[in-house]
Amino acid sequence: MMGSIPDEALVWVKLAIIASLVICAALLVGRAFGSSQDPARRPAWIASLFGLIGMLTLGVLVPLRWVDSVLGGSNFWNLAQALCSTIAFWFFYQATRLGAGQPRRERPWWVALGAVLIGEAVFFAFIQDRGATSETFVRDHITDPACYAYLMLYIVTLGMLSGRSAAIRAKKLRGVSGVFFAGFALVAIAAASHVVYLTAAHFELGDAAQNEALRGLFYVIFGPGVLLLMAAFAIVFIQRQRKVLQPVWRVRALRLALIRRKVTDVPLTLSGALRALVGAEPRARVYSESTTLYDATNEENALLTSSERRLLERTNSGILRHLGVEDELRAIAEVVR
Repeated sequence: MMGSIPDEALVWVKLAIIASLVICAALLVGRAFGSSQDPARRPAWIASLFGLIGMLTLGVLVPLRWVDSVLGGSNFWNLAQALCSTIAFWFFYQATRLGAGQPRRERPWWVALGAVLIGEAVFFAFIQDRGATSETFVRDHITDPACYAYLMLYIVTLGMLSGRSAAIRAKKLRGVSGVFFAGFALVAIAAASHVVYLTAAHFELGDAAQNEALRGLFYVIFGPGVLLLMAAFAIVFIQRQRKVLQPVWRVRALRLALIRRKVTDVPLTLSGALRALVGAEPRARVYSESTTLYDATNEENALLTSSERRLLERTNSGILRHLGVEDELRAIAEVVR
């Protein structure tokens, strides 16, 4: 199915697909709750769903004959792959637009997506003698005009969506946006190479072996591109969870609670420790604990170790930085000196 790919390159392509599958499945589960609560997160979740289904039709983890038997046979695995990939990249594009702050377009794009999906299904239905499940379905039927039209509609749509998404990300290439750009750019390049292959194979241009190598090139470029996209979406998800969960501030809240209990000779109960770790607004709890400790050191002459004082100073600095006044206070301190 993946053309004439050298064995070493084929291993890396399969590993990229497997890694993408794992990340995509994790994102699908992790995003489920957030996407139900926030419509802005829904496109990325839907893209993960159809992306996962599409990658399962590549025959890497699940044999194609199993996939095709579930779909009714006659190489419907290929149509499922095209439909799911089209939907996934359409929603990737919508997620990219939302992430860049561009307004959402409703009806015209829904109509366009529906037209492309219907077009793919209709052209696929007109392919003559699709036969039994075959990994070489494309190679065996590419000279059929209906097959050529079906695959060209699919791959050109994929390339356009990826190219437009890459263009949006190209406006800001710092950090994770650069990873998104690289992923979309690779998929767009892979699509362009596949257009060349489909055209050459359909019109029987050039050497058959060279055409097969060109078909394999699509997967060599496409696999890493998809992996980069999955990695970028995973980074965004983790960053969002860090903002929501605030693990650093929760650990600081627990450490300050332990110090405060030591200073006041009051043992820290299990419920108090759990409140520090899982309670709401951990940054506010840290602020409360640090204020109490400062009062204790200033008014009650409580003694803190050097590491405890450093923790208190770092915490206070972090709170001021979050409030956006750290630089102002530093400037005032310099003037006072």
